Amino acid sequence: MTRQNKETHLRSWADVVCKIWLNPTEQSEIGNANSRAHIKKLTKEGDIIVKPTTVHSRARTRALPAAKRKGRHWHADTGTNKVCMPTKRVLRRLLRKYREAGKINKHLYVAHFSFPSEVEKSCTRVLTDQMEARRVKNKVHRRTARVQEKRTGFLAIEVSSVKE
Repeated sequence: MTRQNKETHLRSWADVVCKIWLNPTEQSEIGNANSRAHIKKLTKEGDIIVKPTTVHSRARTRALPAAKRKGRHWHADTGTNKVCMPTKRVLRRLLRKYREAGKINKHLYVAHFSFPSEVEKSCTRVLTDQMEARRVKNKVHRRTARVQEKRTGFLAIEVSSVKE
C-alpha cells in the first residue's frame, strides 16, 4: 500500500469511526468480525450503533446579523464607532417622540436620525435647544411675512381711497 493510498484509507476509516459507536464490553467479538454478515448481526444486536448525523443549523448565524441591524451586540465591535449605541438608541427614541408630538418636522427627524455621529455628539439638551431655536426662527419669519402682508393690504386700501 502506497503512502497516498494509506492516508486516504486512514481518512476514510476516521470518517467511519466518527459516525459509529462500538460497545466497549464486546471489543473482542467486534474485533473477530470478518464479514459483512457478521457486522450486520452485531448492528442488529446493538453492539455497533450508527450515530445520527450532526445537525449544522444556520439559524443562529442568520439571527446574529439581524440582531446587529437592530443595534444589539454593539459591545462586541472594536473601535469607537459603536461605543455609544445605547446613547444613540435613547436619542433616536427621543427624536421619534418629538416627531409624533409635532415638535419637529420630518426633515429635522431624518437629518438627526440618519447621521448618528451628529446625534451622538449632541446630547438631548443641545438637541432640544436647536429645535427650539429653529422653531423661534420660523415663528419670527412667519410673523414678519404676516406683518408685511398686512402692510401691503393697508397700502393697497390707501392707494384706492386716494384715487377715489
